[in-house]
Amino acid sequence: MSQQFLSQVLKVENETADSIVASLLQVESDSSEACCICLQGIGTLESSNVKFASLALTETSQISLEDGPLELMYEPVPATVRWAYVTTDIDYLCDAFCEELAVSHNTLNVAREMAQRLALSMGEHHTPGYIVSVTFYMVTHIMNERRSLEEIRGIANVQTEEIHQAYRRIHPTREQLILPHMFAALGGDSVQNFLESLPSPNTENGFTDQEEGGTDLEHYLVPAQPKRLEELCNQYSDELAYFGGIRDICLQIAGKIRAGLYLAGLSPLPVIAVSLYMASHLASFGTPIRQISEVVGISEGTIRNAYRRVHPWRGELIHSDMLDTHEDVRRHRVLRAIAWPAL
Repeated sequence: MSQQFLSQVLKVENETADSIVASLLQVESDSSEACCICLQGIGTLESSNVKFASLALTETSQISLEDGPLELMYEPVPATVRWAYVTTDIDYLCDAFCEELAVSHNTLNVAREMAQRLALSMGEHHTPGYIVSVTFYMVTHIMNERRSLEEIRGIANVQTEEIHQAYRRIHPTREQLILPHMFAALGGDSVQNFLESLPSPNTENGFTDQEEGGTDLEHYLVPAQPKRLEELCNQYSDELAYFGGIRDICLQIAGKIRAGLYLAGLSPLPVIAVSLYMASHLASFGTPIRQISEVVGISEGTIRNAYRRVHPWRGELIHSDMLDTHEDVRRHRVLRAIAWPAL
């Protein structure tokens, strides 16, 4: 389609240039007017001047007057995505799919964004119907408004197997279709959801009244200094392979625990261990207490008892800034919560 459009444009340019040159050649030789391009009398124009005049109008075109009709030579223009194709055809089909499948406005918005990104990556090798069909197959699943291939295929007359094959090709890089501004629509990033991701310290979540290994009494009555907390947070975050967002959240929680005296009298190790445990769950990593115990070097019982003490105050320790300033944590949480279609 783009090649045909380019050919039509060049055809118009050829015809325009032909008419201009022809009019210059047909001027009577006794005219005394001056040419506005070469500043010579029109009656004295030579073929070289005419060639120059035509070149001035067409700039980069190559023109020959010796071999018959004027012909513009051009270099092929690299194919680009037509934005009209992306913004018009895709949007129209997304609206049609939304109405036919009876999905929510949030689902429509996510589908429109995702379909436009797919159109840019696929180029023009696939029809808009093909792109929108596979998009709605994915989006209706991740938005918990699941629609089957049978429901989707008939809207744009795309075969079920074609949609499934397209999804298999997209699957390895599917998370790249999710952008930060989609997080709110996808859910899972509110402060309430943030707090609910913390395990409850009860027997259902592995906590017992009699903790194995007991507690480490030597970690009591030793104040946790801020500088020491930061050093330990960085050290153990590296050992647990936590990215920057989890590390920052861990340090913020540890600082609030210390400032609020929620674990007054404990050494830095239990404070950091609890902060690591909480931060890992907030970021949907969910590192078990046993693993943190092995890394930090204190008993599981000490960590569990410390967590019991701070859990009632979790609303004071967790705040919305932890979500707003750590996009990597938000992204990880959202992507972990997404239920993509099965291959």
